[in-house]
Amino acid sequence: MQSQSRISSCESLVAAPASAPQEHSECPADIRISQPPAGQTTINTMVVVAMMRFAEYVFVRNMTPWDALLYAFVRDNLALESTSVALIFQPPTQPGTPPTTETRVLARSTHTRLWGLDFYRCANPQCRKDMSQMQAQGQHKAPRWEANTYRLKCFACDHENRNIGIPSWVHPCPGEIQHRVWFNWPPTAEQLADIYAHPRDLAPWL
Repeated sequence: MQSQSRISSCESLVAAPASAPQEHSECPADIRISQPPAGQTTINTMVVVAMMRFAEYVFVRNMTPWDALLYAFVRDNLALESTSVALIFQPPTQPGTPPTTETRVLARSTHTRLWGLDFYRCANPQCRKDMSQMQAQGQHKAPRWEANTYRLKCFACDHENRNIGIPSWVHPCPGEIQHRVWFNWPPTAEQLADIYAHPRDLAPWL
């Protein structure tokens, strides 16, 4: 039975919930591209190349949407350097089990997007600037990159938060390529509290 998938791009991380997949679809998916709320709406050419690879892996090589996304984007430094990617899809289920829809964000962790989170906030409650006003610096280098800790410096108020490790709800991508992470979207209020953010801080990406 032919697989069905929907690939689209948008300015926000997840612009709208995925439409209800058709019952006969074997791998329904909606891939969406994140750009800064005030950024250009034109998709980078490198991102388009990665999206074409994603389509090839799903339709030609018959990979699951999530595996296809990992293969298409994780190894691509240029694509994830400029954007995070959200995939709305149905994970494989056992026969007789109702399908569920899941949203995962694939991102690259950098000094200006710590753990792939654009919405990380300054820990100073009187400031609360986002990552555009902060920069992470390595503090402790561990044998595994995901065990590294960082200090986060806010340029707006000079507050410095130390010993920042990867949140429990942010997962390193499988394989040997470093600084690629994924997390479910949207984060809960409790998860956002780990990075000094509130649900309202997600408004630019909703």
